[in-house]
Amino acid sequence: MNTVYSKAAGEPLKKSKSIHLKRFNLSSVSFSLSLIMILVLILCALFPGVIAPYSPFQMNQAVVMSPPSFTHVFGTDQFGRDMFSLIVYGTRQSLMMGLLAVLLGGFTGTVIGLLAGYFGGIIDTIFMRLTDILLTIPNILLAIAISAALGPSLLNIIVAVSFSAVPNYARVIRGQVIAIKSRPYIDASKTIGMPRMKIIMRHVLPNCSSQIIVMAALGIGTSILISTGLSFLGLGVIKEIPDWGYLLSQGRSYITIAWWIVTFPGLVITLLVIAVNILGDELRDRLDPKRTRA
Repeated sequence: MNTVYSKAAGEPLKKSKSIHLKRFNLSSVSFSLSLIMILVLILCALFPGVIAPYSPFQMNQAVVMSPPSFTHVFGTDQFGRDMFSLIVYGTRQSLMMGLLAVLLGGFTGTVIGLLAGYFGGIIDTIFMRLTDILLTIPNILLAIAISAALGPSLLNIIVAVSFSAVPNYARVIRGQVIAIKSRPYIDASKTIGMPRMKIIMRHVLPNCSSQIIVMAALGIGTSILISTGLSFLGLGVIKEIPDWGYLLSQGRSYITIAWWIVTFPGLVITLLVIAVNILGDELRDRLDPKRTRA
């Protein structure tokens, strides 16, 4: 290492160490906050009786439509029920609709995409033409049509939301499979006589897993929005413990005199969707080696 000398005294100067200030990383902070938000809501879904200060069935006519206070943090609704407790108890149903819809829709779309992309031919033609037809219909309209036809229930709303997500999974996974099946290790597997389904499960599907995970993470937010929208329209589950969408539907008539009835459920829905999307973006950045982050 070269030594630097002073011009005046000819004495060696100590090499100054460069001080690298840690740059404020907004993406890491937003990811941490999003993860905390999701974990808190998961705890609310698992242990609502521990977190909620009141029972969702408890009505108090003395505090009907009371504004937020120390006693009722999010205020009360038109029946005198604590809004914070209703939101906590409604978390389980709202998250369940979003997660199960993603699992069912992702599984069905992945199977269709694998079969259409790998086998091609008439199978690809039939599946993709049906997918193209469904892609011309917006997800929310397709979910509304299916939910209205099946009737209001938890199972029907999950089926409606998941069915509307199938075309996106099928189209994306098919493109991935077409790119993967032309690689040398797939040709080598065919040469040694490996069965087609074994090639799909052992080689094709694992190489599509990162794309499936990212799509599922990003799709949770969309599924929650669609399911709460269906509940808002009265196509969801109408129970004594309403989900977030039905809370919005109940409170829209009182928005001018009791803004908190619709504000806090809407705020929770917005924060959850933003948190899930940030989580999906982070997973996409980490699982995609070709993507460079700024």
